[in-house]
Amino acid sequence: MIESDTLGLLERMVVYEPNRSLVDEVTNPVIPQAPAGNILISKFDYTNDHGGRRINREDSGTAFASTQANMFKYIARRGRSPLPPCTMEPPATALTRSATGPR
Repeated sequence: MIESDTLGLLERMVVYEPNRSLVDEVTNPVIPQAPAGNILISKFDYTNDHGGRRINREDSGTAFASTQANMFKYIARRGRSPLPPCTMEPPATALTRSATGPR
């Protein structure tokens, strides 16, 4: 399924996985008046695991200096081990999530 919204010259398109209502890709182009074509401001490509959790996201477009790869990791709710950090790069950034989750 594909959803698209337009506001003036800005467009947002969301593509969902074919068999699940999970976001697969989000693109944000500017539609110029000139015939040169769309300018891609940002694009986010998502990878979800079998349980529907987001495990990877690739960011690209003119909003970024280069393509950025982001990985997300999860642990079981019953697990007592510390959660490994998520990686967001470049620049290298780590996020640590609470093992108990949101309340």
